Amino acid sequence: MSPVIDRAAAAPEPRVATGMFDFLDKSHRELQQRLADLGGLLDDLERDGLSAAVRERARRAHAWFETEARQHHLDEEQHVFPSLLASSDAGLVEQTQRLRQDHGWIEENWLEIAPSLAAAADGHQWFDPLVLRLRSNPQYSTPA
Repeated sequence: MSPVIDRAAAAPEPRVATGMFDFLDKSHRELQQRLADLGGLLDDLERDGLSAAVRERARRAHAWFETEARQHHLDEEQHVFPSLLASSDAGLVEQTQRLRQDHGWIEENWLEIAPSLAAAADGHQWFDPLVLRLRSNPQYSTPA
């Protein structure tokens, strides 16, 4: 009689390259700095209006969040999360699912504030700076 092999138990845990985590950690630190910069931009906007400096900062912020920040989430979704979701660790899978949901909320917030940042960069004032502030603040950007 041949031994019964539990393939799930015998299969190695999926792995993600350590270098990827270093890269993503650096990206997270940069994202935190960019969010702080965005808060400063909003302070300056409220104080100085749409000065040339504020418009340029809004243009740079829009460009970075539209490209780098969104690509960061795509990288996590494509290169990190699949391995984590395949884990046998239920807690890790649950946390990864929560992160995927967070990404969805962040994307919704970006879609709401992107036109306002673009408008500020172009010198238009049709947007509500308070909405821009609230939607760009991680403390208020996802449901409780």
